[in-house]
Amino acid sequence: MSDHWSKYWSQGYLTSFGGAIKTNYEGKLKNYWEGKFGELNDNFSVLDIGTGNGSIPLLLNEFIGENLAGKVIGIDMANVSLLDSSTQSTVELKVESNINCENLPFESNMFDKCLSQFGIEYSDLNKSIEEVGRVLKVDGLAHFIMHNSNSTVIEINKKAYNIINSPFVDELFLNMSDLINHMGEIKSPLDIQKAKNDANCEQCRLAVNDSIKSIINIDEDAAKESELMMYIGQFFTKGMMWPVSKKIDFLSFVKNEISNQRLRLEELLSAAMDQDKIILLLQKLPISLELVSINEVKENHGVIAWEMTFRRIR
Repeated sequence: MSDHWSKYWSQGYLTSFGGAIKTNYEGKLKNYWEGKFGELNDNFSVLDIGTGNGSIPLLLNEFIGENLAGKVIGIDMANVSLLDSSTQSTVELKVESNINCENLPFESNMFDKCLSQFGIEYSDLNKSIEEVGRVLKVDGLAHFIMHNSNSTVIEINKKAYNIINSPFVDELFLNMSDLINHMGEIKSPLDIQKAKNDANCEQCRLAVNDSIKSIINIDEDAAKESELMMYIGQFFTKGMMWPVSKKIDFLSFVKNEISNQRLRLEELLSAAMDQDKIILLLQKLPISLELVSINEVKENHGVIAWEMTFRRIR
């Protein structure tokens, strides 16, 4: 699981929403966490599970500022790093990579709060929730924001997955490879005109266009918003005069990016929680924890997540 997520986080993203590069969560999600941060006392200790590049620790750091002293540790299975934390604060921030939340390397009764946003549901919840109950202090709280199978987030990602999982995508890559090879080196507008007049090049170009049309026909809006179309657009607007070797390298890069995105989306869609999963989770809740609340988080009249809070009782 962690390799394709490691590559994702290495690009400098702060959230799992991709397009919001180096921009933290806003709106309902930010408001939710600020409400939980406001419950903390001086010298607090917090664990954030599935932290990525530290979005929740950074929100906490910004909210607390110099009002309280405390420590927050973010963990993730992937290779991650804490992005800019320049806010003046008395909070100690730490992010650790390659940590499995099903077997936490922390002492029992260590944390006042355990947090997770779109992270813990990727794990075996029977094991990870048991571990959360162990590392929480008595009366400590666990707050989870989890993917909701009926959310607008999942709906958008299903559409993205349907686009990149289409056989037309592999067809597009093959046709682009043929076009690159038939065009050869393009160094001037005259070379472009020669390529347009070449029957083999024109046939390859038409094949590329047909593949793009087939992808768009699946879901026009989703296709236009996809990373795939962004990369293809970049190739045709900026890359026509690149050397052949650079074009081939770029196409290989795009194929790898789309393959990794496909894996991330498969895991996301599989991790999303429906009511059956929620019921099963609550039925197997360890005796150390009690359910405090469970709600659907809504924004702009649409569901975006589940919110669940648990308390350690023994």
